[in-house]
Amino acid sequence: MGNPTDRSRFTFLAVFAAAGWLGQAPAALAAAAAEIEEIIVTAQKRSQRLEEVPTTLTVLSGDTLDQARISDLADIADRTPGLSFESIGLRSPFIFMRGAGTGAFDIGSDPSVGVFVDEVYRPRFTGLQLDLIDIERIEVLKGPQVALFGRNTLGGAIHVVTRPPGAQPEALVSADVGNRNLVQFQGSVSGPILGERLSGRLSASHKERDGWVENVLSGARHHDVNGDAARAQLLWRGSGARLRLALDYARDDAQAAPFSNETGSVLLLSPISPFFGNVPGSFDRSQQRFNTDGFQQREAWGVTAKLDVDLGWGTLAATTAYLAHDFTELHDFDGTEAAVIDRFADESSESFSQEIRLAGTLPADRAPFAGLDWLVGVYYFEDDASRYERFTFGPDNLLSAFFAGGNTVLINDSHRVQTEAWALFGQLGLQLTERLRLSVAARHSQDEKSSERVATPSAFTPFLPAPYSIDLGRDWSSFDPQISLHYLHTRDLALYASYAEGFKSGGFQPSAPATVLDAQVIFNPEQVQSFELGIKSTWLGRRLLLNAAVFRAEYENLQFVAATGTRPTGAPIVVITNAGASLTQGVEVEFLARPLDRFELGLGYAWLDATFEEYVDGNGIDQSGHRIERTPEHQAHLTAAYRVPLSLGTLSFATEIKSQTETFFDPSNIVRQTGYTTFGGSIAIEDRNERWRLALWGRNLGDDDHCANIISLSASQVALCSLDALRSFGVGFRYRLR
Repeated sequence: MGNPTDRSRFTFLAVFAAAGWLGQAPAALAAAAAEIEEIIVTAQKRSQRLEEVPTTLTVLSGDTLDQARISDLADIADRTPGLSFESIGLRSPFIFMRGAGTGAFDIGSDPSVGVFVDEVYRPRFTGLQLDLIDIERIEVLKGPQVALFGRNTLGGAIHVVTRPPGAQPEALVSADVGNRNLVQFQGSVSGPILGERLSGRLSASHKERDGWVENVLSGARHHDVNGDAARAQLLWRGSGARLRLALDYARDDAQAAPFSNETGSVLLLSPISPFFGNVPGSFDRSQQRFNTDGFQQREAWGVTAKLDVDLGWGTLAATTAYLAHDFTELHDFDGTEAAVIDRFADESSESFSQEIRLAGTLPADRAPFAGLDWLVGVYYFEDDASRYERFTFGPDNLLSAFFAGGNTVLINDSHRVQTEAWALFGQLGLQLTERLRLSVAARHSQDEKSSERVATPSAFTPFLPAPYSIDLGRDWSSFDPQISLHYLHTRDLALYASYAEGFKSGGFQPSAPATVLDAQVIFNPEQVQSFELGIKSTWLGRRLLLNAAVFRAEYENLQFVAATGTRPTGAPIVVITNAGASLTQGVEVEFLARPLDRFELGLGYAWLDATFEEYVDGNGIDQSGHRIERTPEHQAHLTAAYRVPLSLGTLSFATEIKSQTETFFDPSNIVRQTGYTTFGGSIAIEDRNERWRLALWGRNLGDDDHCANIISLSASQVALCSLDALRSFGVGFRYRLR
């Protein structure tokens, strides 16, 4: 096997060689093709062409989301090489990018890939599975983005940009029906309210669908959807100023998203304890037997105000936001028909953020800094989150001999985490030559966190620790620079090199640590140094797009969930620990071609080598050399579309294939999901004026039953699988009035 660095170097050189060949290709090849639209992004807090941004960036337009039937944020991973985004219902999204991510979802920890909506950071794990309604585009920025985006963007950032109110009247309505009783509606209306001064926009959606896992004991369908979302906006335009106000609301009420028991062992009925027994597991992941159906309920709302002012010598941008979030769930923790153990959780949070930026460009007569772009900003954030968890033993638990009988509370855990953070940041961009540009950015961050925890085990369980109450606090600071060189050979060909550092603060342990000593462990911040070389290009009169990057990231103290011991019940003691050093390196390629007006072909590919360089886990086991969890070595997606002109309009055929190699779910690389491939497609007809569209669509048409997540409770010989979405299909209709 060759050296990974050599492989990435050779792959990248091959991309440049292909780019050189394209530069010599005959123009006749694209004579009948349609141009690829120019993409405008705000990845550097200002409007720029995609080719002008010196970082790897995947952009999904609102039309792309609509045609690909992407209505949940997690589904963008199907079109984004290098991104893994799996979720267990509403509870715990696992977002990994270039090897950075976290398997925890408690309020004491933070994601390593930040999610933003209209520049506002979303802090809670249980609030990251967003309904995508009335979206203008989604920008996925890969690699550290701490200098400009700040909070918890060590691995990258996902920025959702919603459609603003328009000056002209327009309306859009769409409806879908499909298998598993899918019913989905989306609609928006926008237009002027007071002439050119004030306009508004109202967007709403409703979605309900049965789940793909059936509890054969009750008939309930798990992994179902039942939710509503709405957004109301006002946009005021003054003389040199704009003020945009937005109010968001979302509600979800569904069955729990349970795990299927893969091994037949049951937590607290483990064969490692000779007087415990076994309950047979199910061999059909979509047909399960749970004694508790449970539920997941979520309600969230927020208000955002964004002010933009033209000062003549520069621009002022101020964004203020308040977010509130409540989440409640009950689920069968053992994943079997036996009444062994259930978990109940109730989480709430409130956050406030404020960012103020000044930006401008020096005039041409300011030599030697003529044309210097500059940006300075200040950021403030505070969050108050609380979470209550209760674990309950059922009558089938053989340890119920310790109890008075019936359902007995094993442990109550109340946890409150308060966060206060501020940052100063800035960026300078200088044109060194006509084609070569230097950009330098930096951010100084200060995070302060406090934790209050009260854990009360049952008085009837002598093997559990005594009740405890602890108060913890810690603050961290970091200075994170970013520097890049950007060479714009032509308007359609750019090369860049960049170096960036990143930081994510430390935190506190997840729910119900086994002892007060475990609960007092504060894990350290994550840090990264990242290097990247890239090319962004369009060829053949903008009929072909080729973007590629090669990168290397050196991490310190990545935060991972690890088992540090075993309770007398056979259940593991789980804490968050730090991996001393980790290394990720790889290549990412995006390709889009329109050789003919009717035909489009797209390809996304990522190769990733992600390993622990130094990591001794909580049990003293050396995991060095093992692969980082949730990082498949190869990911690829292929899209193809063909359009046939009709007298009525256009008939289109589209297909999409996604494939990835095996991925691991623990540092030991024992628990794994083998590689899999899924495919989907659509057949649609659209009128000449693009007012209405009727489509037949399908996703995962091969009905592949892979796991989105696997929890291994190795001490109890238990493996629990969260089944990813099975085959779905339906028909959708969209009508636009403008």
